[in-house]
Amino acid sequence: MSRTDPIDSVSSTSGQRSSRRSRRGDRAAAEAVLTLTIPIANWQAKWGWACAMWGLIPVLGLPLGLAAVILGMIGYRRVRRKPEDLGVRHAVGAIIMGSIELAVNSVGLACIVKGILTLQAA
Repeated sequence: MSRTDPIDSVSSTSGQRSSRRSRRGDRAAAEAVLTLTIPIANWQAKWGWACAMWGLIPVLGLPLGLAAVILGMIGYRRVRRKPEDLGVRHAVGAIIMGSIELAVNSVGLACIVKGILTLQAA
């Protein structure tokens, strides 16, 4: 019993030859079509994206941003090993947003601590 790759079936219906290796852009476009009809089985990527979105709340972005980066990396590795699970966009988005949240929240908390210490010294 073999599973067919849903991404290959979409790209073959769009007129591409199956012997030609598809580019990454073609694969991402095919995944965008598939996510409308097939649920994403890559729960790590989905939870990473959810952590990245909830991490936009100030101060919560530090732990949630870290969780988003870790889950995004695990989800991306899962997509590389099993492309039929989908979720590459969720994984990459979680890694990027989580990294930004970590940087911004770290600098923001450092500014808050410096301000409190300055007020206490005065």
